[in-house]
Amino acid sequence: MDRLLDPELLKALFVDAQIWVEAEILTLAALWELGAIAFTLVLARIIAIPFRKRLEPQVKKTRFDAKLSPIWRTLLPLITPIIWVILLWVAVAVADQLELRDKLMSVVVSLVNAWIVIRLITQFVREEVWARFIAVVVWVIAALNIVGLLQPTLDLLDGIALKVGQIRITALGIIEGLFYLVLLLWLANMASNLLERRIKKLPNITPSMQVLFSKLLKILLVIIAIFVAVNSVGIDLTALAVFGGALGVGIGFGLQKIVSNFISGIILLMDRSIKPGDTIGVAGTYGSIQSLGARYVSVITRDGIEHLIPNEELIVTRVENWSFSAKRVRLRCPVGVS
Repeated sequence: MDRLLDPELLKALFVDAQIWVEAEILTLAALWELGAIAFTLVLARIIAIPFRKRLEPQVKKTRFDAKLSPIWRTLLPLITPIIWVILLWVAVAVADQLELRDKLMSVVVSLVNAWIVIRLITQFVREEVWARFIAVVVWVIAALNIVGLLQPTLDLLDGIALKVGQIRITALGIIEGLFYLVLLLWLANMASNLLERRIKKLPNITPSMQVLFSKLLKILLVIIAIFVAVNSVGIDLTALAVFGGALGVGIGFGLQKIVSNFISGIILLMDRSIKPGDTIGVAGTYGSIQSLGARYVSVITRDGIEHLIPNEELIVTRVENWSFSAKRVRLRCPVGVS
């Protein structure tokens, strides 16, 4: 602590900072960069005016979907920063061609890019923990890029490798694979939810088939996301054949009940013996089906109690479907006579 408060040390730090400012800021090249930064900012604000005038009325219209409206409200304030970054990229490219200095512009580009990404993350990532984690990662990448250590860090991570047969797995590849996996799974989830809403609006498809198509689409999108992420790491997909066989054996022994419930759910959807809205009785439970899940069926009784019945139980036990062929359901109402 005494060392940090040493007057000589503080004086030396002040002198070093003064020298750095004189060498990096108070120069004609730096003044040119500051002028270019200010000019591109003013130009971006001018260019953004017609875009904002065109988009603001569209955002207020009720014809926009409830899911898209927050996205438009988030992108609207980012029009100026996005245009500014594009103009700064052009300025950096021109400076490189003219062999002029572009350090300050590169720093501003990194900071604005990080701010835009974090602003988008806070809108699309609802979980606060994940949003903070991604924000920290973005700021770290921006800081490494500013100090010129981003490429050496990437080279270092690429050098940390593990070779299994003909496959070379690097730390950088694993990080990229995890990034692609999270991104693609998020996109797959959004796409499946969007398609599910579209399928539910189709009048010629029964509720059971709607649930079945939604599940199959979600499974297909998740599988595609996983395979693309694995392939991005550099792992040949044909090398997963042995692993897939071992995984199948593990599923057969350890996850038998889960897989059984999943397959039973698909069978229930395909044979349409029960569907959302039906009134059923099974194992002493009587009520209407609220939803069909991948693992269980949600049944709500007349008292408002929701029972989660495994799909397998609806296959192997006797089920009373009161509305299988007709929607008319008899209600028993005991009346006491004095």
